[in-house]
Amino acid sequence: MNVELLTEGNDLNVEEGQIGKAMQSAIFPGIAQCFAIAGRRQSFMICTHVTPGSSAQDITDTFELMGELGGTWVSSWHVVGPFSEHFNTSTAQWTSVQDIRDTFSTAFSGASADHWILDVTTQRNRKVLEPGFTIPTKTNYLDIKAERDATGSGISFSYKGDRGAYRNKWHSLFSGSFSRF
Repeated sequence: MNVELLTEGNDLNVEEGQIGKAMQSAIFPGIAQCFAIAGRRQSFMICTHVTPGSSAQDITDTFELMGELGGTWVSSWHVVGPFSEHFNTSTAQWTSVQDIRDTFSTAFSGASADHWILDVTTQRNRKVLEPGFTIPTKTNYLDIKAERDATGSGISFSYKGDRGAYRNKWHSLFSGSFSRF
């Protein structure tokens, strides 16, 4: 198996091919073509970082582990990533939102969770001006942060990039921007 199970923690750093239980927050570093996935349970989140290089077996193993961590009882799943960068990669197992939907339906067929998805292609491809330069450059990747709402039943998301003003501060991804899938 090429999927790594992380030790449960309050705040996790979930890199490519990793999965874990985060009690408070999870950071998904280096989202260039990947998807950050977070599922909300009452007192924790199940989190994983799926790459376009993940094999079919990696996807199967990931969803099996998410099930073992309690994925069947998740109240809501959230998928965040740059659609065009992921879907247009020749190695990607998922080439559409429908493929993602089908994977969740197969893995958690009896579950009644809400499913939400957000395309961050715009944020990923934003051109920013670096200090001392006059020509804007494109962001290479995003770091995505998922935070469990301790008083409610949701997850809030934010991002920061690797360049310019987006490098040092988290920027909210508004929950109203998510679509059901």
